[in-house]
Amino acid sequence: MAYHRTKRAYPTIQAWMHATSTTQRDLAKLLGISQSHLCNVMRGNRRASLNLALELAKVTNVPIETIAGTARVA
Repeated sequence: MAYHRTKRAYPTIQAWMHATSTTQRDLAKLLGISQSHLCNVMRGNRRASLNLALELAKVTNVPIETIAGTARVA
C-alpha cells in the first residue's frame, strides 16, 4: 500500500510555533525526536505515531482532535 503525501499536516502547530517563537529544533528537543523527523511529519512526508501525536498535543496545548484530524497517525 502506498502512502500518499498530504499537504502540510500541522498548520495549527505551525501557528503555535510562530506565536510562541518556538523553532523546529526547540520543539523537536521537547518531543525527544530529531528536527528532521519533525520536519518530515509536519510536511506530511512521514506519519506521526500515536505517541508523537499525543506528545505534540501535550506540549503545544493543541487539542488531540485537531492533531489527529489533520494527521495520518500510524
